[in-house]
Amino acid sequence: TWLYRRSAQLFAPSDPRDAVAAAVDELIAATIARVVPDLVLAPLGLGDHVDHLAVQSSARLIGRERGIPVLLWEDQPYALRRHPWASPPAGATTALQVPLPPAAWSRKIEAIRCYTSQLRMLFDPDEDWAALFTGYATAVSGTGGEPAERFWV
Repeated sequence: TWLYRRSAQLFAPSDPRDAVAAAVDELIAATIARVVPDLVLAPLGLGDHVDHLAVQSSARLIGRERGIPVLLWEDQPYALRRHPWASPPAGATTALQVPLPPAAWSRKIEAIRCYTSQLRMLFDPDEDWAALFTGYATAVSGTGGEPAERFWV
């Protein structure tokens, strides 16, 4: 049976029967042990989506245990809705803006366009989601120039 029958349940505390968090812990730990990275990237969890929070929690815990820095990206479109540039997320100490050249930004928009079911669920049909993403990314760049991704330490 489905643990999360309504979309609102995906943005609430995880179901105690949900085995995803344990599986994510194992997968991230095994991957870090195999790859031995200098840095781990994970979602910030701005939208409180159970899957994003499970990955973020695992990455932070395993990064701390192994002494590997973890950067948390501002997950979209949740960042658009919460405007995190107004104040840092809880527990975050530093923001890092990574500019994206026009070709990389275009590829990102095209990749997002492939998630048609997500776009239908998250945006009104008349909303220009690409313009919203671009406006947000340009605002967080701090330069008003090319778009940037923002990560938090």
